[in-house]
Amino acid sequence: MYTLAYTLIKQRLIAISGIKKVEWYTGQERGEGSLKNAPAVLVEFLPSEMQRVGNIQRGEVEFRLHLVTTTMLSNDKHIQNDDNKDHMYLLDSVFNATQSKKGMLSHIVGHEAKKGTDDDLLLFNSPNRNHIEPPHAQKRLMVSIQKFKAMCYDYSGTKTYQEVTPDLEVTET
Repeated sequence: MYTLAYTLIKQRLIAISGIKKVEWYTGQERGEGSLKNAPAVLVEFLPSEMQRVGNIQRGEVEFRLHLVTTTMLSNDKHIQNDDNKDHMYLLDSVFNATQSKKGMLSHIVGHEAKKGTDDDLLLFNSPNRNHIEPPHAQKRLMVSIQKFKAMCYDYSGTKTYQEVTPDLEVTET
């Protein structure tokens, strides 16, 4: 269910000037994963309840966007360079790329031809930010988190969405 929504969110965020990496959140800034390129946005989907409507599932989905930039901290935890201004600019850019931007299948690169057709599926309604954590230092990184909520739709149970590519070998006897 999250694959298409993540793909669209990633596509929108990677287009922001200055963002080097967008990937699934796995605790990278805490040292639990790896973060090699910063500035980066890490996408984290939170658990959500889904309801079935025919073959489609839908539910209010919350997701967090972790903006991570490098910052050089002195021993007394003071910022040694001016990355804070850049961080705040990127934080606003992430908000502007996400807030109230409806997600349609035709918005994903490679699916543009579906625009205006019955195959142009609504992936999520316009996300709204409902929480923000201001920048804080974490292991020589600056991290801000914005949480958004949107109604998301999962079409993976519908025949029109499923793609079957059989791997058959036909032999005559």
